[in-house]
Amino acid sequence: MVDDIKFQLISKYHPIKYNPTDIELKDILIEQIEYLLSKSGISIDKFNLPQMTVRYKLDSTNTLIQDELNYNANDLEEQANKLYLQLNDDQKKAFHLIVNSVINKESNFFFVSGHGGTGKTFLWNTIVSFLRAKKEIVLTVASSGVASLLLPNGRTAHSRFRIPVDIDELSLCDIKRGTKLAELLIETSLIIWDEALMTNRQCFEALDRTLRDILSEKYINAIDKPFGVFTHGQLYVAISRMNITPIAELRPGRYDYMICVRISRIWEFRGTNEDDNIKHLDLVLLDQKGDAIYAEIPPDAIPLLNQYLQEGNIVYISKITVNNAKPSYRAVGNPYMIKLNKRTCIIEAKDQPMDFPKYTFDLVSFDKLHDFTSKTDRFLDVIGKIIAVSNAAMISTSSSDYRMRRIVKLQDLSGKTIDLSLSGKRAVEFDGETILEVGQNNHIIAIFVGTSMKILKGTYEFLSGTTACRWYINENDIPEIKMFQKCLPPHADPIQKLYLQSDEDMQRSIEHKTLAELKEIDPFVDKDEKYQCTATIIGIQERKTWCYQACKLCNCKMIWDGSILKCKKENCPCRQYEYKYKIPFIANDGTASLELVLFEKKGTELIGRTAETMKRQYDINQTPPEIKAWIGHKFTFIVKVLLNITINADEPSFEVLTIKERFGRQHSSQGFKATKNLPISSSSSQQLHNLPPLVPILSKKIQHEIEPPQDIQSMEVEPYNLETSTLSGKRAYEDPNSTDQENDEEESTDYGFIQTKGKKKRST
Repeated sequence: MVDDIKFQLISKYHPIKYNPTDIELKDILIEQIEYLLSKSGISIDKFNLPQMTVRYKLDSTNTLIQDELNYNANDLEEQANKLYLQLNDDQKKAFHLIVNSVINKESNFFFVSGHGGTGKTFLWNTIVSFLRAKKEIVLTVASSGVASLLLPNGRTAHSRFRIPVDIDELSLCDIKRGTKLAELLIETSLIIWDEALMTNRQCFEALDRTLRDILSEKYINAIDKPFGVFTHGQLYVAISRMNITPIAELRPGRYDYMICVRISRIWEFRGTNEDDNIKHLDLVLLDQKGDAIYAEIPPDAIPLLNQYLQEGNIVYISKITVNNAKPSYRAVGNPYMIKLNKRTCIIEAKDQPMDFPKYTFDLVSFDKLHDFTSKTDRFLDVIGKIIAVSNAAMISTSSSDYRMRRIVKLQDLSGKTIDLSLSGKRAVEFDGETILEVGQNNHIIAIFVGTSMKILKGTYEFLSGTTACRWYINENDIPEIKMFQKCLPPHADPIQKLYLQSDEDMQRSIEHKTLAELKEIDPFVDKDEKYQCTATIIGIQERKTWCYQACKLCNCKMIWDGSILKCKKENCPCRQYEYKYKIPFIANDGTASLELVLFEKKGTELIGRTAETMKRQYDINQTPPEIKAWIGHKFTFIVKVLLNITINADEPSFEVLTIKERFGRQHSSQGFKATKNLPISSSSSQQLHNLPPLVPILSKKIQHEIEPPQDIQSMEVEPYNLETSTLSGKRAYEDPNSTDQENDEEESTDYGFIQTKGKKKRST
């Protein structure tokens, strides 16, 4: 019976390509069963059958709804079929796109533009006839009375939606919840608004606010929907043109901008830990003229807007604010930035012009990179030939955390080289295996954007690539890459493979010392050395606190300056803080006792709760029982000396970098000698088509949770010399009073590699 109903519907609407939904088939089936049963004097209510949808049981007392449903369906079907046959290909494409959205109950917002006489009115007459024949409620409005006469049962927008004449930024339409007009809007499937360009934007915003208010009574998520994206229907606006503002003309203070841009880059900013919550979503946007601007989306708006954001797409964006650019880590040179919000409207452009710019970068030559060492005002963009690449490896940082790393060695046309350290997800996304394979017989030219210049131990300078970093490898449509290729010899030297030292090798190289031996080290000479020690925690320094107030921006200690709490780091503007661990355990191994300090990450790993949550329950001068519970437990630690604390102290203090092994609670401490409390220390475009095409290489697709690829190894390595094909990347620990973190998430790292000659492989 259902198959017969479906066949009849498809035949009925021919030549329109119509595919009835399951809900529609179910309603018609129940309606026909009810009719057959009623002829025999039997009520359908006696049977356990599903009910028809609300559209088939609308309240007959609402005359507004009944007026919109009382059209002659047979006449409209015949009219729709005749009109459809006269549509051209573009009109048919728009017809099916809009009609299918209505039938499938999808939320969409459509703009139709075209010069006079191109068939906009003819198109919506066809759409209206077809949908009204199917008992869908379609409201047709126009900006003027004359324009409304051209629409079937058309009215002015002010009349239909009761838009106030004197309108402002906060106006609402005069439609109350529970009224007949409100019920009509709830049941409406499609709104067509003609000559929208003649209407003040505040009229659309007033309708937007009113619809969210009305719909939120029935659709709980409607209150957070951006304008034009409703939970039950579509707004279809026909206009002749849109007022697009170029990026170069954006200024703070205005709120009526609409921009047409390509999303050149997107990345998530989570702070220093990739496992933390997203602090904001960052974008680089490009307009038709090639001008770029940085944009930022706050966490509460990301779920609403993320579905409309895809890297490479061209979109229209409105309801934005323009602000002065941030003073640090600027992705582009624009003095302004854009902030999106929960009410921002994003519409994908149906046409994606081929000549719309795709990339933006400001290349810095290798010989000028030194000038940007440790500067944070901007990100750096570089171009070079890849001459070596390492596997990805898990490496320990100075904060005792582990992070994925990969080393890429770049060379410019003059022969100068620079190492690029890719971090976190970027290390995994970079397709090192394909680079090595293709690079055995081909040049691999890459542009890296969003990097920063770092220096370790005062001598080793390298580029760092974190979440903001992107790369374009052998892209034939980038003139700068083709110009670079033109200057290279035809023959390509094979790319070298760099092997990162494994974690197992590193652990074997760390010397095991007793606590008595650790007491004898010279902090000036051995400040970078790591040691293993096995000891039992026998107490906690009673005259020291278990946590401290850490600057939210740089992790430095907060101090009182008169009546103001400020960061100890010079020129740090932050006034906000959070509590972080600094647990001063006393450990003993039978040879001596030493202070071993656990900071936030290792403290959280051991205790199972953050210092911030513990502080809500315990005073800073009251050691929590969750910390005291570890007294008597034996561990093997990897430690290094706390230089700034040890320099002026009688006894050295050590930071716990790794909890390597746990032996559990020890039954007796008779073997330990009694010790006194440890003393407290004071604290452009060129025509280059004649060159052979390069082989483009894309990033690898990874899931949100990183699964190590085949070339990943776990590692933690010691420093070594570049002259012997090794690399040092370790920095001495700095305590919370120092500046040990940066805004771009980069932390100092111990990493290294050994180099082997690349083998010849076939090109791809």
